Amino acid sequence: MYLSYDDKKEIKDEIGKIKNYDFKSREPGFNSITERILNTIFSHKNHGKEDKSDYEKENGNYPYVPFNRGMFTQIIVFLQKKYHKKSFIDVGCGIGDKVILAEIFGDFKSVTGIELNTTTYHVAKYFIDTGLLPFQRNEDYFKKEMLHGHEIFTTAEIKREILNINAFDYDFSQHDFIYMYSPISDNKILKKLYLKILKEMPIGGILLEVLGPEIIVNVIKKEFKNLSLKNNSKYDSHFVNVIIERTETGFNINDVFGE
Repeated sequence: MYLSYDDKKEIKDEIGKIKNYDFKSREPGFNSITERILNTIFSHKNHGKEDKSDYEKENGNYPYVPFNRGMFTQIIVFLQKKYHKKSFIDVGCGIGDKVILAEIFGDFKSVTGIELNTTTYHVAKYFIDTGLLPFQRNEDYFKKEMLHGHEIFTTAEIKREILNINAFDYDFSQHDFIYMYSPISDNKILKKLYLKILKEMPIGGILLEVLGPEIIVNVIKKEFKNLSLKNNSKYDSHFVNVIIERTETGFNINDVFGE
C-alpha cells in the first residue's frame, strides 16, 4: 500500500500526539491511528492458517490472539513516561504487531519478539526485517525527511529482532520490560514459565501480563517466600491493569495507570 506525502505527514503528526497524550483522561483518539499503521504494514501479506506443531498441541499453546492494539499503545506510552525502560520483549509475539508498536511508541533501545509457532514467526520476521514496510529507512520520502532533520519512525539506532524459540530456552535477564498475553492454556506449564521469567527478571524490570496476573501473584507467594510482595494496586481481588515490578527486596504490584 503506497502512502502519499500527506498520508505520511498525517501519520507522523498523529504519532506525536499519541506520544504526548495524557492517557489518564481516557479520551479516545489513539486507537484508529494504531490500527491504520498496522493495517498499512500488514496490508499485502496473507497471514494464512496457523499450523501448530505437535509440541504446541501437547502443551496447550494458544493460537495467535492479539490484544487490543490501541489499548496496548496507551499502556506502553503511559508506562514508558513513568519507567523509561530500555529493552522490550513480547513473549509469544505472534505476527509481531506489538513489537512494531513498541518500537514506534515506546522509545526503547531494543525490541524483541519470541514466537514458537513457525507460521506466525515467519510473518513477524518478514515485517520486522523489511523495516516496517512503507515507513522503512530506504524509502525516498523518508530519506528526504531525514535530510531536513525530521523523523516518522525510529531509526537504525534501535535493535530489533524476532526469534523462533521456545520461551523455556530463552534468557529473559537482558530485558527490563517483559510483555505477555497468557500464551499457554495449560496452567501448570504457564506457572513454570512465569516462575522462570520472575527468576530471570533484572532488578527494576517490569512484567506486564494484560490478561490478568493472578497466577503470577500466586507463583510469587508460593515460590518467593523469602522475598517481599507489596501490593500498591487498587484492584486487590482481580489484579486488572497492573504490572509486576522487580525490586531489590522482592516484587511490587503497581497499577498501570497509577501515579
